[in-house]
Amino acid sequence: MRDNESRFGWSFWAWWVAATAVGWVAGVLVAIVLSDLVVNLFYHRETNLIVGLCMGGSMAVVQVRAVRRWVRLGSGWVWGGAIMMAPPFIASVIFDELSLDTDALVVKVMLGGITVVGGLVGVLFQVRALRPHTARAHWWVAAMAVAWGLAIGASKITGFMGGGVVLGLVGGGCLVLLFRGPAVPEGA
Repeated sequence: MRDNESRFGWSFWAWWVAATAVGWVAGVLVAIVLSDLVVNLFYHRETNLIVGLCMGGSMAVVQVRAVRRWVRLGSGWVWGGAIMMAPPFIASVIFDELSLDTDALVVKVMLGGITVVGGLVGVLFQVRALRPHTARAHWWVAAMAVAWGLAIGASKITGFMGGGVVLGLVGGGCLVLLFRGPAVPEGA
């Protein structure tokens, strides 16, 4: 455990925060380009259809690349990130196409449910990617619930960029704690 305490510290955390913030912004840029090149061939309106997919996937790709000297997270991490963010954006576009009243309670509940289910499925992909590295990988579910709650709140208060920074700060801090915890037993 001593080795993990020195290995996963400030440097890992700083790289994680930077990667998350950069990936957050890069995902929007990727979504704009892909919307123009691909989505608009089939759907001609300005759309958020792929924003969540691109943001989550881009964040996860940058995270995996940024911390590869400390830990190998792999493609499961990237798929989890993309799946985690895609459903609320896709649902919003569908609700808009159906002309549903987004202020109606039932629509808000449906969007909330879709967000929770998508988030849970995505985070479970990431838990699976963490299992070889920490015996406490299952705590990532709770960590992401807190991190995303704070990131959404920060985005509403500080603007778009604040969400990515807060997600990186909280998520990275939680990862440091998880990686510093008990190692995975031999042969597990």
